[in-house]
Amino acid sequence: MAMKRKNLPDFATEMFENEIFGQIRYVRPDPEFDPWFVAADVCKVLGLSNTTMAVKQLDDDEKMTVILIDNRSKNGVTNTLSSNEGSSNAISRGWIEL
Repeated sequence: MAMKRKNLPDFATEMFENEIFGQIRYVRPDPEFDPWFVAADVCKVLGLSNTTMAVKQLDDDEKMTVILIDNRSKNGVTNTLSSNEGSSNAISRGWIEL
């Protein structure tokens, strides 16, 4: 199910940390749904420099663009998020540099 919300200022960005993948920021807009990962972080883990081109490969229900509030500066920053499924698909497809 695609999330339709475009602005998530009430949700703190959390950090997924893994020995292999490093750090990937994520938000959980609804506790009943899987987390949404910051696409730039997923691309960094996969060694991709062009997040825009990589995100274009995702289905519409696997991505959304939101404004996340940076907890330190309190400024809104536009980020593209990838659903848990979209991130998993990206890894299994082995997103390639375009």
